[in-house]
Amino acid sequence: MNPALAPTAMMAALLGGVVWVRIHSKGSVDCSRDLRQFVDLMIARGQPKIVIDLGDCPGMDSTFMGTLAGMALRLRKVQGGGLDIVNPGERNLQSFHELGLDRILNVDCNGNLWARERQQLAEQPQEPVPSAPADPQARRLAVTEAHETLCQVHRDNIPRFRNVLEILRQSLSE
Repeated sequence: MNPALAPTAMMAALLGGVVWVRIHSKGSVDCSRDLRQFVDLMIARGQPKIVIDLGDCPGMDSTFMGTLAGMALRLRKVQGGGLDIVNPGERNLQSFHELGLDRILNVDCNGNLWARERQQLAEQPQEPVPSAPADPQARRLAVTEAHETLCQVHRDNIPRFRNVLEILRQSLSE
């Protein structure tokens, strides 16, 4: 497939002072760094309330989930900040539960959160979330940080990701 014609994995819109990001692909390592950089930019611009819509996201890898967890923890420390997850779907809900992220993420399981705004968003113009140039070292660092966050959030994740983190830390020091 021609990359120029590939569908954009993440689209964003500002609605009533809230930044909405809709994921249009699997939530993966491939979009995690871009999402984190975009959210950091929104915080710097004074827009710390973020809603992530997973309605078109069929699944997530651990890096993406660790990125969401890290963003949620950072946004809690920002005045007026927060991260809400809408339209997660059963598979994504199960993934959050398996890694203990349901303890820290504000996930709307029944569709009541932001109901009016969801209808307005359908008519709101959306822009692609910018993509950063490929950088293997930055990618390894993002993957490492995401997995460290998963281990901090839920201690049951430590044995699950111990070997991965060991390999990642070695590759960062080389």
